[in-house]
Amino acid sequence: MRRVLVIRGGAIGDVILTLPAVGALRLAFPSARIDVMGDAKRACLARHPTYADAEQWEMCRLFSGVPQVPPRLAAYLSAFELILSYLPTPDAIFTNNLRRYCPGEVIAWPPHPRIGMHATDHLLQPVPRFVDPTPPAQPLFDPSAAHQQAANHFW
Repeated sequence: MRRVLVIRGGAIGDVILTLPAVGALRLAFPSARIDVMGDAKRACLARHPTYADAEQWEMCRLFSGVPQVPPRLAAYLSAFELILSYLPTPDAIFTNNLRRYCPGEVIAWPPHPRIGMHATDHLLQPVPRFVDPTPPAQPLFDPSAAHQQAANHFW
């Protein structure tokens, strides 16, 4: 696997809870380029050697029944061998549009766990077929020295 895309909407906590799944994909495909698509202010949290290589946020046109996708986005999506989407899309338009542009496998996984299941355990469920054993569900956050120094400003 050379290119993997994880799509995650939601707030900062949603992105953090998705990090173990991204990290498991990193373990499964250590040399792959892994991108995270979501809100730029939150998706950037996944940009870390343990998780993802880059973040992308241009996805709004994929929610249209007849998408007018710019050639740059179409080319971007066509480069992935695996897309794992954690977006709630009950009408499947978004997922169908991903499949239209991605020649690889597209997995649409519901973002919300059933009652009684922890969110990270739920978000890890589509990953075990790629990596065994599945890594722990606790998100790890290892800030760089620059990020630590910036955070010290607040304390």
